[in-house]
Amino acid sequence: MNADFIKDKDLLCLSDSTSFNLSKRSGRIQDFDKLGVLQDGKTKGFHAHASLALDASNGCAIGLSDLILWNRSAQKAPDKNTVPKQSKESFKWHMGASNSDKSLSSAKSLTFVFDREADDFDLFGHIDRKLKRNFIIRAMQNRQIKFKDKIQRLDKCLEILPVEMTYEVNLRALDHYSWTSGTRVVRKARKATLELRFETLEILPPQRLKKAKSIKLSVVEVKEITNDLEEGEKPLHWILWTNRVIENAQDAKQIVEWYLLRWDIEQLFRIIKKKGFNQEATELEAVDAILKQTTMTFKAAVAVMQLVNARSAENPTPIEYVFDEDQQTLLNKVNEHLEGNTEKLKNPFLSNSLSWASWIIARLGGWKGYQSQRPPGPIIMKTGLDKFFIMFETYQLLDTS
Repeated sequence: MNADFIKDKDLLCLSDSTSFNLSKRSGRIQDFDKLGVLQDGKTKGFHAHASLALDASNGCAIGLSDLILWNRSAQKAPDKNTVPKQSKESFKWHMGASNSDKSLSSAKSLTFVFDREADDFDLFGHIDRKLKRNFIIRAMQNRQIKFKDKIQRLDKCLEILPVEMTYEVNLRALDHYSWTSGTRVVRKARKATLELRFETLEILPPQRLKKAKSIKLSVVEVKEITNDLEEGEKPLHWILWTNRVIENAQDAKQIVEWYLLRWDIEQLFRIIKKKGFNQEATELEAVDAILKQTTMTFKAAVAVMQLVNARSAENPTPIEYVFDEDQQTLLNKVNEHLEGNTEKLKNPFLSNSLSWASWIIARLGGWKGYQSQRPPGPIIMKTGLDKFFIMFETYQLLDTS
């Protein structure tokens, strides 16, 4: 990632894991036995832990900061208490954070945003004390804490905290597989009314870490109190740990808003799978080639996501997030060719914005260009981006000949 490009930016780094089911490719993949297994211990495939950098000021995706691919053995896992920390699969969180810290080292600030699987005392200390970075991690464990000189469980502390703010937020629809719970998460989009509580306290180390020191953190609890929820819809309830300083309710609300952006990593996984590149249907015949292809596909999927998010000019994103100067020169030529004679068929965006490029790529992907149409989705953007890069390769050959 370009160090100069991010040096003045406050960044968020979202991370999560996904798996790729290749069981239906057994007849094509020649070295099928080299694949590991998925969570069920028998389905053939491999796993990925991706880290995605966002601009904290507007939520726009900047690019991948790290990607870890691995196979899980079909053999019975050894006793977790006898396995070194670095050999555990959960160490992916430490590795992803450390690698992202290096690739994003020039950023003005960096805050890691992780889901419940990352609720790990070792990880808290790793990010806070070793990397000296900020984090927002959703709680999964009812930890032992120290609050006002009293040692108790987290839930008992939260029971006595006052409501500091009540506000409304638009929740996105969800439909994805949760690595942490092992189930599919489905939620309809809705406007939710939330209660907000927060406090600063100490997390005590687990008993297995007898020499470890406690960590001073802030906890933010957000609980949905929406009236008349539809049947089957569960009220939102998050408990978030952070080492960022929280002085008032607005600071706590900002933590929740940044955590809401974590959905973007799920959107990335959707684009790389059936909603876009359909990587699980790869036609390659060797495992090593599939893993290399997956890495390239992740990078391309980020660009597609950036273009989809830039369809409107609500949060103008610099075109440099995706296209370099030479590519912008070609985009100008393509835009001249695609624009029609009427205002309805003119590119309505500023030429230094990613929205402008998104309009062009969508047109190349088959979108007609009318604002009255349904906005172009990931498939159209992927098709258009593929065409553009083929054009760009030809353009470079002609330009240097």
